[in-house]
Amino acid sequence: MGNLFQRESKDCRSFQDALEDLPVKGNARLSAEEWIGELPAAEAKHAGECVTCHTALEEFAETRNALAGMATVEAGPWFVSRVMAAIVEGAGRRGPGRSLE
Repeated sequence: MGNLFQRESKDCRSFQDALEDLPVKGNARLSAEEWIGELPAAEAKHAGECVTCHTALEEFAETRNALAGMATVEAGPWFVSRVMAAIVEGAGRRGPGRSLE
């Protein structure tokens, strides 16, 4: 989504920041116009004036709606133990003081 914004515009950057700060609404499916109501007044006004940001808002709404319908799966009881063991094993193979890069 970030590549849609006119990065040189202060208003576009502020709009992007406001979009990123919007809370997750559970399984609620909101239209772009409904999300505008969740934005601060200046960013909502900008969305009505800037075609690029309004397009980004529409894509944001589509993405949020697609994610709202996804089921979440809880990790199994041994998931954390297996992941931590793999991390320790991987660190041991790299040797002390060596990073993951």
